[in-house]
Amino acid sequence: MTTAEETKQQVYIRVGHHYVKTIGCHGVLGGRSFECPVDTAFNSKGLIYVAGRAETTPRVTIIDIDENFHGVFGTPNIGGDGQLRWPGGIAIDGDDRVYITEQHTQKMNVYDESGGLIERWGRYGSERGEFKEPTGIVFDSEDNIYMADAGNHRVQKFTKDGRHIGMWGSFGSGESEFNMPWGIALDDEGNVYVSD
Repeated sequence: MTTAEETKQQVYIRVGHHYVKTIGCHGVLGGRSFECPVDTAFNSKGLIYVAGRAETTPRVTIIDIDENFHGVFGTPNIGGDGQLRWPGGIAIDGDDRVYITEQHTQKMNVYDESGGLIERWGRYGSERGEFKEPTGIVFDSEDNIYMADAGNHRVQKFTKDGRHIGMWGSFGSGESEFNMPWGIALDDEGNVYVSD
């Protein structure tokens, strides 16, 4: 399990309840850097994808547990279709495709494991399949995506190709109500946990 710490520019790695190590220190990582990390995900090869959203250089940095640098993508000054503006969450499916929510463009970006853009889907709004500041995302055991749709105060569920399956939640402080949900996780039994 990895956790991003945006203000300290670090990623914390844990196995179960045991701390393993901290990667990065104020953005420095083996002569390279990541800035403002907001979320992390592992692929099947054990590589860690760190989504960062520094104002001038939003990007995904790919590293391993030994702090070796394996690449970067999404940086605006590199060009191409896969540029990021303000990533909110990152998750990786069973085929090692990388999914990143974009809070400013209201999109889900889908990349191959090297950072090549495969597709984008979603749009601004409050109807089914529309987003207002999408943030955390997670996959279930069937590769369905659960997304914290912060601005709409709800959770949405999609197939990995973007077909809307369902949603729940509304603004409030009661049961199944949210105030800007941000983080989302699933346990082994399929229970959904949402932080707001």
